[in-house]
Amino acid sequence: MIDPIQWPAIVQFTHSDELEIVRDQSDLNNITLQPDIRLISHNGTVYALVQNENISVEATATNSTLAVDEAVLIARKHMATQDQCCVSKFNARTIEEVINALVASDDQ
Repeated sequence: MIDPIQWPAIVQFTHSDELEIVRDQSDLNNITLQPDIRLISHNGTVYALVQNENISVEATATNSTLAVDEAVLIARKHMATQDQCCVSKFNARTIEEVINALVASDDQ
């Protein structure tokens, strides 16, 4: 059995350094789907996104997880697109810390 998505999560778009913070399923349903985008949950589980017949977005686990160093790297790239200062100094010990930092930054 696959664990439910741990919110908040982030959506990583193909060919873009910008990320979208997704706080719950309602936010996920508002994402414009593109090929090969992925949802990354608090615990690092990676999901593929598809639109189901009810027009809502469905996340399917891909059986892969994101490493913390990769999460930090994509967060730094996102922060750079937001013109944040000193992004190379950003670091985190867990993917949850990465996502929480992105949420906090988004809330400012």
